[in-house]
Amino acid sequence: MREVSPVVLRPVPEAGRSVLTVVASADARVHALLTAVCAALVAESGRLDELDQRVGDGDTGSTFASAARRISEELDHLPLAEPPALLLRLAELVSLSMGGSSGVLISIALTTAGAAMAEGTPFTEALVRGVEGMQRYGGARPGDRTMLDALVPAMEVLRSGGGLSAAAAAAAEGAQATAYLERAAAGRSSYVPPEHLHGVVDPGAAAVAVIVTAMAGVPEGEESTADASS
Repeated sequence: MREVSPVVLRPVPEAGRSVLTVVASADARVHALLTAVCAALVAESGRLDELDQRVGDGDTGSTFASAARRISEELDHLPLAEPPALLLRLAELVSLSMGGSSGVLISIALTTAGAAMAEGTPFTEALVRGVEGMQRYGGARPGDRTMLDALVPAMEVLRSGGGLSAAAAAAAEGAQATAYLERAAAGRSSYVPPEHLHGVVDPGAAAVAVIVTAMAGVPEGEESTADASS
């Protein structure tokens, strides 16, 4: 007979309260980028939900919009001029406000990227590591009809020195290509018959395209801390 050790109980941080020490700081461009992304996700939530009603649970838009609203509420309290701390805090906000596997995986990606930056990794390369972490823990790959089909092409463009406009184009093209993938190897869509998937863009990939397109639409201004670190 195996001996069972006593159960150890540890208090869980109160929901909605940060487990990080967050010191607000200002960066006009980062503020503008996050504002644009949050506004776009809220505006596109209905379209994304409609896509997901055809191939998933019908809540992709609502899920992303929930995270966007929470980040908008916290915007003036974020460490905008400290990219590592910002990424870690965004990961925390996403984990608190965005349900489902998408929220978990995005939180993992942001946490991985923030930790990499804290160790001295340049911004873009840190984001690449975050996406690699998402793939490692989620098990999906490009071509599996997930948000990675838009996210990976966008990151490849940024990694090669391309700007946000080129990354947005790559994300949009990658998202559109999911409409012609006959099977999904991950997520809720993997349970949907192939004939129902054909012609429907993956909602997660579409959400990524919305995010990168919104960022690309922000006019260039004062150089941000993140830009200087890349």
